[in-house]
Amino acid sequence: MKKWLGITVGISVAIVCGAAVMIGVRQTPMERETFEFSPEVYEKGEFREITADEFEQMIAVKKSFLVVLHMTVCPAEFPITDVARRLANENRMTIYGLTEEEFRKTELTEVVKYLPSAALYREGELVDYLDAEDDGDMEYYKSVEGLKEWIGIR
Repeated sequence: MKKWLGITVGISVAIVCGAAVMIGVRQTPMERETFEFSPEVYEKGEFREITADEFEQMIAVKKSFLVVLHMTVCPAEFPITDVARRLANENRMTIYGLTEEEFRKTELTEVVKYLPSAALYREGELVDYLDAEDDGDMEYYKSVEGLKEWIGIR
C-alpha cells in the first residue's frame, strides 16, 4: 500500500510540475535581471520575419532570442512590431517576427493565446511572453524603453 501511495504522489508531483511548465510560469523583468542573447543576434540591426520551421530550428539549436508574434494587419493600439523595429535598429540586434499564419504552425500556441505578443527564449527554452490580455504587460508594448525593461536590456 505504501509503495502505491509513493508512486501516486510521485506521479501527482510530476503532473503539477509539467502543468506549470506548460502554462508558462512567468518571470517578472526584475527576476530575470540582464538577458543575454546569442551572439549572432548582434550581427545586424533588423526585424526579420521567419517561418515556423526557422523558429523551431532556433529552439532546437538552443538560441537565445526575442520573437514578436503578430498579425499582418495589427489592430492593437500599440503595434509591437513598430516598437520592435526601433529597438532592433537602436541596439543593432536582430529581433525575429512570426506572422499569425506561421505562429499557428508552432507549439507556442499552447502557451500564447492572443496576438500581438512577444516571446523571450533563453537557450531554446521559453522564459517569458507578453500576454495581450494582461493590462500589466501593455506598458511593455508601448515604447522601446518598455520593451527593453521587459527583456532585461540595461
